[in-house]
Amino acid sequence: MIRMLGRAVPSALFLAAVEEAVRGDLAAREIPDRACLLLLLGGALAGLTGEMPLWWGGAALTWAERAAGCICVSLPMLLLDLRVPGAFGGGDVKLAAAGGFFLGWKSMACAGAVAVLTGGAAAAFLLLVGRRKLRDGMAFGPCLCLGMAAGYLWGGPMAGWFAG
Repeated sequence: MIRMLGRAVPSALFLAAVEEAVRGDLAAREIPDRACLLLLLGGALAGLTGEMPLWWGGAALTWAERAAGCICVSLPMLLLDLRVPGAFGGGDVKLAAAGGFFLGWKSMACAGAVAVLTGGAAAAFLLLVGRRKLRDGMAFGPCLCLGMAAGYLWGGPMAGWFAG
């Protein structure tokens, strides 16, 4: 029973957080704090039960892997935003940190790569079709959520593929 709850409840919290973040960022260009809190709660619950809520059955994450996940994508985003104001919003940085706590550093690193690639492709497409100008902003939260979903579903195998 604990094993089932250790997988099902964090997974449900992850899905709710992703939905909340995408909806908020697309509607108001603001990621609700509730989305980040749901990810933190799901990660803490998975950590306390010792279960990994991923279908591919990776090993349970240590607290150190979760802590490293908090900073592996969010810290570079924060540093870039300090260097280039407006590059990312504060909600994007917080979402990356909370997602890293849930996913761990390997899956979150893959999530960050997917997010940057999809964000760049979306921006290029919007520029090409004339929907955006070069200096216009774009909601990055949905791209980050897509990356986190990819990291959630295939993070372990993707990390092994990148490293190999």
